[in-house]
Amino acid sequence: MHKIEVEVAQKEFSISAVDYWTGKEVLRKLPQGTLIVKLAQPNGRLAKVMMEFDPRMPLSFLQQERRELEKNGESKIYDVTGWSMPIAYGLEAYWSRTLPSVNTAPATMPTRPQGKLENPNAKYGFLLDATDERAMHALSLMLSRNCKVVAAKKPFEIEGRAYTRGSLLLRKNENDQNLVATLSEIAKETGVTLYGVSTALASKGPDLGGGEFVLLAMPRIALVFGDGVDPTSFAPIWHLLDARFRQRVSLLNASNIGAYDLQRYNIIILPSGNYQSTLGTRGISVLRTWVEQGGTLIAIEEAAAFLADTARAFTTVRLRSQALKELSTYETALKLEENITKKLDSLEIWEPRKKEVEKPDTKDEKSAAKKDDEMLKIEDERIKLFMPRGALLAVKLDEEHWLAFGAGEKVAATIFTPHIYLSKSPVETAGRFADAENLRVSGLLWQEARSGWAKSAYLMREAKGRGQVILFAGEPNFRAYYHATERLLLNAIYYGVGFGTRRSVEW
Repeated sequence: MHKIEVEVAQKEFSISAVDYWTGKEVLRKLPQGTLIVKLAQPNGRLAKVMMEFDPRMPLSFLQQERRELEKNGESKIYDVTGWSMPIAYGLEAYWSRTLPSVNTAPATMPTRPQGKLENPNAKYGFLLDATDERAMHALSLMLSRNCKVVAAKKPFEIEGRAYTRGSLLLRKNENDQNLVATLSEIAKETGVTLYGVSTALASKGPDLGGGEFVLLAMPRIALVFGDGVDPTSFAPIWHLLDARFRQRVSLLNASNIGAYDLQRYNIIILPSGNYQSTLGTRGISVLRTWVEQGGTLIAIEEAAAFLADTARAFTTVRLRSQALKELSTYETALKLEENITKKLDSLEIWEPRKKEVEKPDTKDEKSAAKKDDEMLKIEDERIKLFMPRGALLAVKLDEEHWLAFGAGEKVAATIFTPHIYLSKSPVETAGRFADAENLRVSGLLWQEARSGWAKSAYLMREAKGRGQVILFAGEPNFRAYYHATERLLLNAIYYGVGFGTRRSVEW
């Protein structure tokens, strides 16, 4: 389309290259089939613009921007400051100062994947790995065609193949006799490969007939629109569900939310926007009751801030600006959370040695004292002033949480908001921003903002009665092409009802 020349490596090769997560140049071994884009070509400049990991702004502009912020409290930046197609797609990608010493061939336009159902005569059932980027589309079709689908809570291996958390299982004895034909059609339509298995006995991990699989339910989705709703947030979500997934979606006007029969839906999505005047007290009350009765409410960016505001008290997630006096409490909770994944040292357990206790520096006791309220407010205002404006920030995922299934251990999220979220138990934080040193992946992030955003919450889930509230700190489906974070939104929609809610009757 853009006439960029792309070559394919004909064999494995090694090269000194830089990745976008660490920015470090190390010797890497890359496989046969690696795509190589050389910048020494007619459209090399275009290729660089599309793929460059971390474009830098000139110092002269940064000085102007800084002055404008400090003097007038306004920014000259009107669009994102971090963009990169490989990062947006969540691809493994590198750049190098040197050309690889490997034979290449011109890349051809890839053909659409030919999905298939392997071993259709399997006796027990059929499996689909959750890491397949097309898995969620396939799942949407399975549920729309009344298939009984369960998802794995833990990884497992069976008949020589490994499957990750969230992998899908369709048991033959739970589905009708047309299952093979249905799955064959879905495989061809979506390009996925499903594998038939003739036993429930896993060689590693939970057996397929055990209790480590959750029954999923067909999402009945309502997407909110109307006055105050940001069209740049609404449109990509609607396009994803309606155009790409052909998912049935009802559109509800935010101003009339109290007039609808919400029991027809088990998922309601609030795109980013200003809901202060449109929902009103009655709208909030109706949504709260619906959630408590078993609904899943998904709120994006400004909508998440609206629900987290103490004026609504819809969730125990707090906006940082409204919890300045409680920062130490959240810091303690974060340390306890980090203990879950802390690596143990066997010597410390079995052969402990006395450690010298550091004596506090008494020369300046005031410097170690807590900041007073006024200083905290000033610091918070400066964090807001220097907020990320379309920067790509690193988010560490809890791979054991169903909201992160199939998305890997981390993603880069686009952030263009002043709202920082604090979370602690009982809120489940499936995605949390990285520490200050590793936070920025691409784009402008002023030093003032780093400490505030570091280790704050990105993706949160909280149980409410029989239902749940799911909050995204940023746009997961930004401009409909940030597929790495888009998977998190799809998990919320398609895993959400099964994993996160309790219903006394079947939908």
